[in-house]
Amino acid sequence: MQSVVSLERVKWQPPQSNVVKANFDVTFKSESGEATSSVVIRDSLGSFVGASFRRLGIVPSPSAAEASAAIHAIELTMGLGFTRIIVEGDSLSVIKKLKAKEIDLSDICALEWDAKSKAQTFHACSFSFVPRLGNQAAHHLAFAGFADK
Repeated sequence: MQSVVSLERVKWQPPQSNVVKANFDVTFKSESGEATSSVVIRDSLGSFVGASFRRLGIVPSPSAAEASAAIHAIELTMGLGFTRIIVEGDSLSVIKKLKAKEIDLSDICALEWDAKSKAQTFHACSFSFVPRLGNQAAHHLAFAGFADK
């Protein structure tokens, strides 16, 4: 039996009124290991309040690129002075690691520790998975920036 996912369930959803949502995504070229990250920050009205594109250089894996992008999202929201954030990305494995109470011993454990450490500086910070269809703004920014290289 095949399940059907409603597009309503995967489109971007606004956060509560006193929270901003920082969506992140990456591009990763497996042949060279080069990666970029992008972050799009929106408020409860869906208004864009910040965006950033960053070249990550050569990273060891797509998971490392995704974890670096989560850190990019945290640093950008921190720099803009927000204190209540939801960090949202489309890498389920990375989001699960960032939500876990303990640090695992995977290849991204140092990045995971860095993200969790920085997240503790906020009044409220949570990590959330969203399918790619709900992460389109960050996804398009990541690919548009990489194409300019």
